[in-house]
Amino acid sequence: MTILGGVVVGLILSPVLINGWLGAPRMGVAGAGMAQVLCSIGALVVVVVYMRSPSSTLRLRPYPLRRQHFRAILGVGLLSSINVVMLAMSVTALTAAAGAVSSAAIAGYGIASRLEMLLSPVMFGCGTAAITLVGTNLGAGNVARARRVAIVNVLFVAGVVGLVGVFVSLFPQLWLGLFTSDSAIMAVGTEYLHVVAPFYAGIGVILELYFVGQGAQRIFWPMTASVVRCLFALAAMALVLRGDASLHTAFTVVAVSVAVAATITLLGFLRTRWDR
Repeated sequence: MTILGGVVVGLILSPVLINGWLGAPRMGVAGAGMAQVLCSIGALVVVVVYMRSPSSTLRLRPYPLRRQHFRAILGVGLLSSINVVMLAMSVTALTAAAGAVSSAAIAGYGIASRLEMLLSPVMFGCGTAAITLVGTNLGAGNVARARRVAIVNVLFVAGVVGLVGVFVSLFPQLWLGLFTSDSAIMAVGTEYLHVVAPFYAGIGVILELYFVGQGAQRIFWPMTASVVRCLFALAAMALVLRGDASLHTAFTVVAVSVAVAATITLLGFLRTRWDR
């Protein structure tokens, strides 16, 4: 409810600050950023107040800091943070490669790749649920059920995002046409979706097994897959910037990286035992 409220308030506050309505300062595009900051601060205050109240079953109160707690959190959390950084580096590398070609290329790549971000709530929502279910069952000693949870979660998410990927690869104009009618931008976006979108199921496998690995405290293979994807993205950027490859080749490298990383993650899941 806090997140939903923040989104609703943000949708109202953004145009107010952008356009200077109701006596507010006219901030232009920066108004959207200010609205985001204000909504985040407001949501934080609401959560803290609620968790300090008797209504919350999980109470927020002062507690002595202990080394074992930091060890338990950072043992998974620190590596997971590095994983997020590598994902950001991959996106940055491909953006740099597209920007080196033309403004139309960076716009086309940006529009096409945003579809993956639109699918992220599905993958993250199911993934965070999998963390809880896997961790809870392993804590109870029910290894077989934890594995079943992981498999069902991966199959469901990979199936959903995979179907979306296949659909937009066949009909890319339905997505790209929402944002532009420029033929040059459409061409680059269509090329990206034709090459990469059919591998969206692989992205679902990678992310869901990464979340599952967090719940099981077994993230070596998911991290290895992330490193591979990042290296592929950096290689694609280097080839394009040096003029040794086209943007189409870079997109192909991205698709191959997804297939390789998904294979690594899946094999790692199958090889890793959770009962010890």
